[in-house]
Parts: sequence; structure tokens; C-alpha cells
Amino acid sequence: GHCGAVLGALYLLARGRVGLTLASVGRVFAISNGYAAAAGLINWSLGINLGYLARKPVHPSALDWMGPWPYYILGMETMALAGFVLCWQLSRLLDRWAGPGLPVEPGAGAGRPVASGSAG
Repeated sequence: GHCGAVLGALYLLARGRVGLTLASVGRVFAISNGYAAAAGLINWSLGINLGYLARKPVHPSALDWMGPWPYYILGMETMALAGFVLCWQLSRLLDRWAGPGLPVEPGAGAGRPVASGSAG
């Protein structure tokens, strides 16, 4: 499932139907934090460990380099934000390399490209 979501996002980006902006970096970071807050509440109420927010995994992982709980959560936040910014920068680089995609007609719906000719 995770791979499909990433491939779907890459497809939409490559086809010029969506674009990444600095504002989208902020939005996805806020949504991720909302998910973490909800997962933390679920963890607390059910005694489980969604997203490794309650404790580190028992097997060695990259979280071991980020300190004890709760400090490694800040490390995960930093890594997530850095990854989002890196994706945004890569999309800017690809836009410069490939040129602009098809323009999107205002009011035509999300990502519906304008045809090469006007129907008039």
C-alpha cells in the first residue's frame, strides 16, 4: 500500500497534473502531525504503539540514533520535514529540466489540462 501511494504521487507529478509548492510542504507536515497526535491518543487509550510513538521498536533501527523517548520523536519530525523539503526541491529541479507541464484551466477541476486548441 505504501509503495502504491508513492507511485501514484510520482505519476501525478510526472504527468503535470499536480505540483509541489512550499505551501504543500507545510500542509503535509501539518497533516502528518495531526496523524501523529491521533495515533498518540489511540496509543494511550489502547496501550499500543502506532508509529513507534509510545516506544522504540525492539529490534535495532535508525530511531536508536535519535536518543531516548520522547526525544527520538523530534528526530523523526526533523527527518520527515527534511524529506518533504527534499521532495519539493527535486520537483523544482525537474520542472526546470523538463519545462512546464500542460497549463491547468481555471475552474476546470483539479489537474484537468487545457487542450492544445480552444473549443471556442
